[in-house]
Amino acid sequence: MAHTLPRKGSKRVVFLHPDLGIGGAEKLIVEAAYALKEKGHSVTVCTSHYDPKRCFEKTKEMDIYVAGDWLPRSLFGKLHILFALLRAVWLSICVVWSQKADVYITDQIAVYNGCLRLLCYTPIVFYCHFPDQLLSKRQSIIKKIYRIPFDLVEEITTGLADIVLVNSKFTGRIFRKTFRMLHHINLQILYPAVSLPPLEAVKKYKKEGSVISFLSINRYERKKNIALAIHAFAAFLKLLAEKKLSSEAKKNKDVKLIIAGGCDAKVRENIEYYEELNDLAYNHYNIPKYNLQFLRSFDDSEKENLIGSASCVLYTPEGEHFGIVPIEAMAHQTLVIALASGGPKESVVDNKTGFLCDKIPPDPNQWASRMMQVYSQPSRAAEMGHPFTRTDHVCNLRDILDSGRNGRRRVECVFSFSAFRDKFHEAVSTAGASDAVLLTKCSMLEYVVRTVISTYLIRTIM
Repeated sequence: MAHTLPRKGSKRVVFLHPDLGIGGAEKLIVEAAYALKEKGHSVTVCTSHYDPKRCFEKTKEMDIYVAGDWLPRSLFGKLHILFALLRAVWLSICVVWSQKADVYITDQIAVYNGCLRLLCYTPIVFYCHFPDQLLSKRQSIIKKIYRIPFDLVEEITTGLADIVLVNSKFTGRIFRKTFRMLHHINLQILYPAVSLPPLEAVKKYKKEGSVISFLSINRYERKKNIALAIHAFAAFLKLLAEKKLSSEAKKNKDVKLIIAGGCDAKVRENIEYYEELNDLAYNHYNIPKYNLQFLRSFDDSEKENLIGSASCVLYTPEGEHFGIVPIEAMAHQTLVIALASGGPKESVVDNKTGFLCDKIPPDPNQWASRMMQVYSQPSRAAEMGHPFTRTDHVCNLRDILDSGRNGRRRVECVFSFSAFRDKFHEAVSTAGASDAVLLTKCSMLEYVVRTVISTYLIRTIM
């Protein structure tokens, strides 16, 4: 059984994460693992699912432990949360009995905290991306009733961590509003970080050319609202065609939208949403394939090339708790267009490192007008009053690079890997040594009962 041993300096750190794929949460886990390794800690990442063919390249050099992949993710497409918790419980049990640890780091599923606390007294650091209960749609009374015990379990087990980190001020506010009984917890804000690519590589990507490319890069999930990028691009093409005079120019071969994202064949929603987006683009809007391209499941080098060579990244999720994509874009000196909602309000500086669209629900026409600003300087176009030409593109690309440089400087100042590494190292070093309380079995039972009763009373009164 895992237990804490008194050690000086480095510690044995064990991560627990549900699915080590290629999403933003997985990117953070990988960066956190490398950050702690740089600080001299021994790191093992434990997960319920890991596919070497669909993962970040860095994970292939890490110590990975997999347990519980034999458990199903759902039953006939239902009960996803129940099976997610079962997989989490199984992984926790296997980890405690097979991996020695001085500190556990958990994220996404708070049940890890409860299982670990029942089985051992090792300190726990929980990284809260966003309250899971807010990510679930509750369109029926049955679904609302079904979710009540899971929501309660999430709140209780979140409070069992010694240290709770949140990825943004926005998430911190939502955490306080959602977990009303955890007001005593001292939240620490730890922004996700990205490694800055060498300037030489960035300059290689940013070669002036005749094509303005827009990039949407997200998992193929409906909550990512990728359809907005297609709606906006269709409106942009219509606006662009109205500005051009010749029939050849109206074909708009000088602009392109690339929609790239992780698409897991085992996840039904990924496949369905990918097909829906294809239908929207090619059948509903009849966008030519030379203007719009879909990509699925790419490696790290391909992702770097996509972000680095794009003129602009379209980040479409609404109310996203943070969003690593805008940071990655700014690190590559790529301008960002995003909703003025959630995490991007903290990462993107409007009119400096990109554009924030403030209309909620999102207005594709507003996005199209911002895309037109990327395509050409509005003031210059108004003065000249003639069709857009390649020289307009070159001048505009220089403006894009100016905004890109602002973005890179912002990443260096606020979202640097060194700051992220030091903050995470501090959390790991102080876990268990701070004023956080390691609960005994009796005190834990008392805590659970007290929290259940208090939560019931508060929600009844409120």
